[in-house]
Amino acid sequence: MADDSLEFAANETALKTKLNRKLAFVGKGSQINALLVTYPGQKAYSILTENNFVKDKLYMRNAANSSWTGNMTESAEQSSTSAFDGLLQFPGTTKSYHYFTLPTTEKFYVITGIEWNDAGDGPTISAGVDAVNANPPTIDHTVLLAKARTVAGIGTYQRISDIASKIIRGGTICGAWISLHSTGLRMYGNSSSNAKYQQGVVYSNTPNFANADAFTNTTSRLYIKVYYRGWS
Repeated sequence: MADDSLEFAANETALKTKLNRKLAFVGKGSQINALLVTYPGQKAYSILTENNFVKDKLYMRNAANSSWTGNMTESAEQSSTSAFDGLLQFPGTTKSYHYFTLPTTEKFYVITGIEWNDAGDGPTISAGVDAVNANPPTIDHTVLLAKARTVAGIGTYQRISDIASKIIRGGTICGAWISLHSTGLRMYGNSSSNAKYQQGVVYSNTPNFANADAFTNTTSRLYIKVYYRGWS
């Protein structure tokens, strides 16, 4: 025991399995680093920044019992399921959408990538992710959640991972979109039932934070895949 008898020493061995599983160790970073017995899910609170532990931060032992992590854990990257991309479409310069709902497995998500497939006509492509009220939307209003770097198309599958993303709650209904700089340019996608897959917002490298432009019913749906990671 420590000399004040109010805390367990770093090398405490009595009932070590119960102590490590049931209690949160409180001590300096060097003391956490020196724990002889560790278990998955074990917690440790640092009172001094040292040995890669930060003062006033709670740490948790990972499931493999191989390292300490912050109290929030990051999921593996996941992606939405996009439309089949076997047919050429002519989306024009307005926003073309693919709708999906983020999982609720994690509490929060960030967008990490947006992918499309252009037909080699040399488009400049602006892309992002909006919050919508339903799939498909029932009101003409969107809020920008993430924006990708604007790029030139390369005539095949293209993923952009340079993304500025807000933190998004799990379960949010999202609309991933792309917009082309000119009409008459082809993108791959498919034909679907007539639904609100386009919004009357013209091409822009710097889209508005919110839009109230009307959605348009169309049977043309583009291949757009969204990648994301979650935190809990």
